[in-house]
Amino acid sequence: MVVTTAAEWLVLPLISALIGYITNVIAVRMLFRPRRPWRLWGVGTIQGLIPKRHHDLAEAIGQVVENELLSIDILLDKLDIDGYKDQVSAAMVRHVRARLKERMPRFIPIPLQDVIIDHLCELIGKEGESILDVLVAEWEDYARGSISIRELVENRILALDLAALEELVVGIAHKELRYIEVLGAALGFLIGWGQIGILAVLR
Repeated sequence: MVVTTAAEWLVLPLISALIGYITNVIAVRMLFRPRRPWRLWGVGTIQGLIPKRHHDLAEAIGQVVENELLSIDILLDKLDIDGYKDQVSAAMVRHVRARLKERMPRFIPIPLQDVIIDHLCELIGKEGESILDVLVAEWEDYARGSISIRELVENRILALDLAALEELVVGIAHKELRYIEVLGAALGFLIGWGQIGILAVLR
């Protein structure tokens, strides 16, 4: 009887641990599998949580990114367009100077051509910042009205193949998923001990 009782204190918790481990392994796998709906008679359809909620997941992540992490206003601020105005203005002047030299009528003497070109380039250089301010303001209005960070993120996630999405999630949360599986075994072992304790009291 003592041998049997000792075996019970060991065997039943081990069996419970194995059941808990296998159950959690299946639960983790069912986050991703099956990727396509399986029709089970009398039950309905069964499909992995992430494949089934792929669109909802993409939409939720897109909203979080846009509302909490990277709104279009934050993106425009980070672009620091003002810091490039001098470079853009200088590039405009160089381009205008090159085009004027190509298109200037040949009957105009070269010294006079240089005077005209220098004057126009100086004018463009002075007005360049104002021109850029108008262009930047118009572009920012266009960006705010036309670019949706949420849609960009959502479309990128939806474009991911389910296998690639599974690989991505497992790669990021491998330790946590493994912990869930091991935790199932630990809880199963403790439950098995609890069952043995209850049986010992009832005998």
